[in-house]
Amino acid sequence: MQKKGNFLLMDKSEFRGWLAGQKITRTITKMQVHHTASPNYVTRRMVNGVAQQDHFACLEGMRNYHLSEGWSGTGQNITTFEDGKIAISLDRDLNATPAGIRGANTGALCIENVGNFDKGGDTMTPAQRETIVHLYACLCEKLGLTPSVNTIVYHAWYTADGTWLGDYSAGKSSKTCPGTNFWGAGNTKAAAQSTFIPAVAAELARLKNGGSDVKKDEIVAVKVNGKKIAEGIVDCGVTYIPVRAVAEALGANVAYDAKTKMVTITKEGA
Repeated sequence: MQKKGNFLLMDKSEFRGWLAGQKITRTITKMQVHHTASPNYVTRRMVNGVAQQDHFACLEGMRNYHLSEGWSGTGQNITTFEDGKIAISLDRDLNATPAGIRGANTGALCIENVGNFDKGGDTMTPAQRETIVHLYACLCEKLGLTPSVNTIVYHAWYTADGTWLGDYSAGKSSKTCPGTNFWGAGNTKAAAQSTFIPAVAAELARLKNGGSDVKKDEIVAVKVNGKKIAEGIVDCGVTYIPVRAVAEALGANVAYDAKTKMVTITKEGA
């Protein structure tokens, strides 16, 4: 997790843990789905699936454009990237109403997915697909929302003034966003119901059934004064380490009271 300028950047595995610690002070009933169109995989200068442009440079570029439009800051609350990373807009955090769909932002979160997902545009990477599904599932879990076309809404289902169409309608919809080939199916209500919404629902069910993002390569070594003394794990962005091993390596005594379920660490001279 890295904070720089107006943004907080994290890995997919860190998002759920970070989100669990956030206090939501406004009512959120829907999550918008967008693609940036520009920036996209071309402007990000992708080489063998790796963007040459810095994440923060891309984010600040979007913010500067939004400011030039007279907005108070970055339009979106959250951004996803082609490598699966997630960015939180610190100047438009989760408790701030976004500037995602003109006339239809109250009670909404705006998620921008970097890329041009219209037909003939970018082909979404597997890493970004996994992150997007996980992100919306985590948000549904946090906000108590059931994945549906009423809680997860495409920009294309609104007119330019924010009137709800409920589906993409060429000539009436304000934009094609999140893309005429989004999720390989398109931006219609039927496409969402047959592809994206079920994917989010399945991920939400996995999370509720004890699903974890821990992987073998997320087992971390715990060192004290350069010497490995134990192993810990990273679970949803939170690192867990064995208290006794670390404390004793630092010369402290550890006692556990089963009745009060309290761990006490003491060190002579401290």
